[in-house]
Amino acid sequence: MTVALSLFPAYATDEAAGQESAALDPYAPDALRCERRAVTGSRVRRVRICLTNAEWAALRDAGNRDAGNLVDSGSITGCGRPGVDPDGC
Repeated sequence: MTVALSLFPAYATDEAAGQESAALDPYAPDALRCERRAVTGSRVRRVRICLTNAEWAALRDAGNRDAGNLVDSGSITGCGRPGVDPDGC
């Protein structure tokens, strides 16, 4: 077994490396997470987007807030809301 581990150092585990990987929490706010997203207008092309968990949460919260504002306003253009120029509707 020792010979095999010396031939393949990638399979050899170091105690410090094991502790370091255990300390890395995939759900930590600063942990990096990548997702593949479809490109609008393409059936095949995808892009890889890498953000931290905190950035993904902020993006999700902003999208939910925008969707909530759209539903609450009752219109896409904002017509009829206070402070919106009615001539632009």
